[in-house]
Amino acid sequence: MLRAMREEVPAAAAEGAGWRSVVDSIRPRTRSIWASWPDEERRRFLRHARPYWEVHRHRMAPENARTIDALLEAGRLQILAGRVAGVSETGSAIEIRVAPRRRGAGRALPGTRRGDAPQEILAAARVVNCTGPGMDYRASKDDLVRDLLARGLARPGPLGLGFDADPDGALIGSDGRPSAALFTLGPPLKGRDWETTAVPEVREQALALAKRLTRIAGMS
Repeated sequence: MLRAMREEVPAAAAEGAGWRSVVDSIRPRTRSIWASWPDEERRRFLRHARPYWEVHRHRMAPENARTIDALLEAGRLQILAGRVAGVSETGSAIEIRVAPRRRGAGRALPGTRRGDAPQEILAAARVVNCTGPGMDYRASKDDLVRDLLARGLARPGPLGLGFDADPDGALIGSDGRPSAALFTLGPPLKGRDWETTAVPEVREQALALAKRLTRIAGMS
């Protein structure tokens, strides 16, 4: 799949289209592609390709990009690509240990000190997690989610992402049967559909659910 996309980018460029059109062209097919992969292939995607897909598929607005460029140029924003290896409080600050994306490629930032290679240690007054909501509902602290799972009214979705549900969004319980009264749509269907956060996908789900609820109401 990745090879096909890479080969398509120069072909699209030769016709005057950019790489964005290649990524966007997959959007109507994302659900069927995801559904066609076995779990092991989905796990490989989550381990290796997910960050690259997210930044190419869910792109920031141009005005946001201009703001970030201005902050970078003014020296008010610095970017260090890597993985958070740990966080601890020191009393006067919060220390974040960052393992740079490339081993040994980390650079010392102003106000930081070199940690045990290949980590950087940053001192911060505030830490904001902007990586998005956690979709492993088994670790959720939300009372509703915990209650649904504990009572067997819902079960985790594929690979532990969101809830499991039938094609119309009915929650599937621990007994493997779809509910006649509990339904969901949008992000809780992450494991089933993968791309399920934008308006076009949610709109289709809402239509399918509305038709189902209409049928239920007609039978009552």
